[in-house]
Amino acid sequence: MEDKRSSRARWPQESRMIKGTYDFIALNYYTANYSVNASDHSHGKPHVARDSQVKSLTSKDGIPIGESDHESSWIHVYPEGLLDYLLYVKNKYNDPKIYIAENGIDQYDDPESPQPLWEALSNYKRVSYYNKHLSILKTAIDKLIFNLSHTVYLNIIT
Repeated sequence: MEDKRSSRARWPQESRMIKGTYDFIALNYYTANYSVNASDHSHGKPHVARDSQVKSLTSKDGIPIGESDHESSWIHVYPEGLLDYLLYVKNKYNDPKIYIAENGIDQYDDPESPQPLWEALSNYKRVSYYNKHLSILKTAIDKLIFNLSHTVYLNIIT
């Protein structure tokens, strides 16, 4: 039985109208999290943050999901999560065209003391992040999990 507080329950007609009407699916991927059931915490006024009835965690049994030495504490580098995400979308939505609209990590730039250009271009953390994520995509394409024409990096956040 569907929870009456969920977005589908609040807008049933709209949910039925848009089902299956996509030409492509665009994804943003920065990091991954573990998810646990949080249906007991969904009480109160309906809110998009509670509709999924899950709680996101960055570690399991004290072990982080991926490395976290970047400017944002919420980003843990876990390229396998991108593959999992793409496989989920491929299977759930019948192998749609997929565009990866955003992917990347941030970097703090102090406006009072900007980095010299050579230092900004030597951003090993960002290069490593993209290398790991693009490598996982290449592996998926090489193993014919995804058709190259259906998986495109649209924009890389810098």
